[in-house]
Amino acid sequence: MLEINWAPIVGALVVTKKAWDTMSPAGQQALRTAGEQVGQRMRAQARVRD
Repeated sequence: MLEINWAPIVGALVVTKKAWDTMSPAGQQALRTAGEQVGQRMRAQARVRD
């Protein structure tokens, strides 16, 4: 069997400037907040697994 070192999978959301500009300021903030929360959870889970 192969020995493989695993790493956390990092994701991203790509939004075009045109799409971003059509979002309301509240929508933009909601997207930022959700991304920050998910990032914090991913970092916490990665630290527990190490």
